[in-house]
Amino acid sequence: MIIILAFAVLVLMFVCPFLPGIIEYYQKTDADPLFVPIDFSRTPRYFGASFRHILSASLSHLDVEKDQITDIMLSKKEKVEITADKIIPAGERVDHILNVRGNLKSGNNVKFNTNIFATGNVFLGEANDVHVLAADGNVSIAQGTKIDRWVDAEDVLDVAANCDLGISATSGGVLRIAENNRFRRLYGMPIVAGINGQPQPVAFENKLFTEVILPDNSFIRRRKKRVNDDTEVAQNIVFEKSVKIGSGCIFRGAVKSYGNIDIKDNVAVYGNVFADGDVRVGRGSVVLGNLFSQGSIYLASGVKVSRPGVFKSVIGKKAVYIEKGVTIYGYVATEGKGLTL
Repeated sequence: MIIILAFAVLVLMFVCPFLPGIIEYYQKTDADPLFVPIDFSRTPRYFGASFRHILSASLSHLDVEKDQITDIMLSKKEKVEITADKIIPAGERVDHILNVRGNLKSGNNVKFNTNIFATGNVFLGEANDVHVLAADGNVSIAQGTKIDRWVDAEDVLDVAANCDLGISATSGGVLRIAENNRFRRLYGMPIVAGINGQPQPVAFENKLFTEVILPDNSFIRRRKKRVNDDTEVAQNIVFEKSVKIGSGCIFRGAVKSYGNIDIKDNVAVYGNVFADGDVRVGRGSVVLGNLFSQGSIYLASGVKVSRPGVFKSVIGKKAVYIEKGVTIYGYVATEGKGLTL
C-alpha cells in the first residue's frame, strides 16, 4: 500500500505542472486573442518582378529591337526568341523562351513549354498550356488553359472558366476570374469573381468607407454561440466556441473565434476576422480587415473584402471558395484548394 501511495504521489507531482497547459489547450480561458503575426508581409507580384529583372539582365548585351533567336544564360543555357508582335497558330508547340515586343496571341491547344514575356497584351486561346507568363499590358486567358507555374499582368488579367492557375495569378490592376477556376494565390486591385464583373456597391458601403474608426487593441471574451440579427458591437470580440453572427449585424472591431465563424447576410465587420476553424461569409456582407482561417473560407455572392486602395488578405489554410460577385481588394492564398464557384 505504501508503494502504491508513493507511486500515486509521484504521478501527481509529475502531472500537476502540466495541468494549466492541458486545461488551456482544451478550454482556452486566457484573456488574449488568437496570435497572428500582422507585421508579416510578402510581395504578391514577386514572381513577375523577379522574372522581368532576370530576363532583362540576361538580354542586356543583345539588341532587343532586332528579331532573332539566340542563347542566353539564366540558371542554365536557354534559347530565346526576340520578336515583334507574335501570333502562334492553333496546335503549335513552343519550346524556347519568347520575348515579344508588343502583343502575343495564340490559337487553341498551344503548348508553351517555357517562359513568355510580352511588353504589350497577351491573348491565350482555349486549352493552352503555359509554364510562366508575364506581360506589361493586359492578359486574357481563354477557358480550359493550364498555367504550370504562374502568370502576372501589369494591367488587367481576365481568366475565363475551367482554368488551372498554378501557384500564382497576379495583376497590377483588376483581376477578373470566372467560375470553376483552380488557384493557390491571387492578387488584384481588386479581384472580381466573374469575367464580366465589376465591383458591386452595398447599401451601407459609403457610410462604412467614411467612418472606419477601430476600437483599441483590447478584446472582450464571449461564450455565446450566436449573435442575434441587427446587433451592433463596438468592441473587439473573441468567441470561445464556434459562433453564428446574425444578418444585419455591425461589428466595429475585430471578430475572432477558437472554433468556426458563420457570418450571415449583410453583415459589416470593420476589423479582422480570424478563426481556428472555418469561416463562412454570407451574401452582401463586408469585411474591411483581413480574413484568416486555419480551416476553410467560403465567400458567398456579393461579399466585399476591404475597399479601394486598401490592401487586405484572405487566407484559408485548407481551402478558399469564392462565389461569383465577390470583390477582394488585395491578396488571396491557400495551402490547399482554391476554387471559384
